[in-house]
Amino acid sequence: MAERKLRGTVIDKHTERRYEGATLRLQLEGHAPAFANTDDDGDFEFDLTNEQTWPAGEYTLTVFHPDSRHGEKEEKIKLEAGKAPGPQRIEMLSDQEQSDLAGWAFLGVLVLMLGALFWGFITLHYRNPNKSLPLDESLTALVELAQTQAKETITLKASSPVSTTIATAESVFTSLQNQPNQTLINAHKGEMIKTLFAEARTAIEAGDLPGLTTVLTSTNEAVLQPASYFWQSDPWRLVEILMWALAATIISLAISTGGYLSRRSFYWRAVPTRVVLLITVPILAVVIAFVLSLVTISITVSGVEFKLDMRNVTMSILVAVLIGLAPWKAWGFLNGLANLFFSKLTVGAKEPTEKKVEPTPAAEPAPEVEKERQRKAAPTPQPTAPSLQPTSTPKRIGPFEDRELPTGE
Repeated sequence: MAERKLRGTVIDKHTERRYEGATLRLQLEGHAPAFANTDDDGDFEFDLTNEQTWPAGEYTLTVFHPDSRHGEKEEKIKLEAGKAPGPQRIEMLSDQEQSDLAGWAFLGVLVLMLGALFWGFITLHYRNPNKSLPLDESLTALVELAQTQAKETITLKASSPVSTTIATAESVFTSLQNQPNQTLINAHKGEMIKTLFAEARTAIEAGDLPGLTTVLTSTNEAVLQPASYFWQSDPWRLVEILMWALAATIISLAISTGGYLSRRSFYWRAVPTRVVLLITVPILAVVIAFVLSLVTISITVSGVEFKLDMRNVTMSILVAVLIGLAPWKAWGFLNGLANLFFSKLTVGAKEPTEKKVEPTPAAEPAPEVEKERQRKAAPTPQPTAPSLQPTSTPKRIGPFEDRELPTGE
């Protein structure tokens, strides 16, 4: 009888350490199990030569070891009649990789990083505040002209030059606010300037020159006031996105680390992966924010269309935070974008055209040659087989008359 044995090795998946003294149980449903232990090299062997004891079927091989993370591991072994299964490599995860100390240390580093990032954010914004970008040079000049005219005005009337200048400035501001993709006027700033223009008109109607002077001073400050605390111009806008994405990544990792610690399942071998996320996710956020700033995204909700301008720094920060919380989805977005881009390049590429070679016309054959060719090409007449169908020929029936025999008689 041919030898039929199941051999294999129990080994650690990451460290390649061989498990000595592991207990293995091999069992076919409805049959008694067999047990074996690994030797000093982590090897095991089951003798399955007796096919009556070990019939063909799908066996369950269970491995037990105290150093394993989950205590045991199951493998399915398909056993065929008269054939030995191949060598088995049973990979297990060592429970020694689990470390609460490493988890708490990593969580502490994340908290320190978040505090340092917050301090750096405040310091950079204090030393490099968002510049006061004028909404428009003509609007700024009109407001300053109105201030000068107000100082030169003795009696304020509706026909005063300052009244005309303010009306022109308000018209310029309205046209600026209605421009698509503008980023210097947010909702709060727009309402504030509109209110100041309305107060200026009220002061002119009331002839309140001191009140108009105060309103124009506030209007000039509002026009020059930054629309946001956050940086709006490059390269500081990209730094803003980078910092917010890093903060979101740190918070996400801190939450997941706390969850692993609560379940006592933090493994120190996963620390390098988390460090890589801290480095790559902020860069990924900057790239995606830059790509989205080149387009305007339209979203329809319940039949209402919303346009998202990614050049707006507030919207860019929102995208950066979402990427920090869900980096794998952001990576999938970039992969899809790259696949779409390169597929377009492939379709647009011109394929090399093959040069058609026209066949050279053959020379006319001589008449004698042509006749001989036609003779040889003509089909040879085949001898016809005699017909099996009877013919209706006149036959003599009697001595006095001739009649035709019906077919088949």
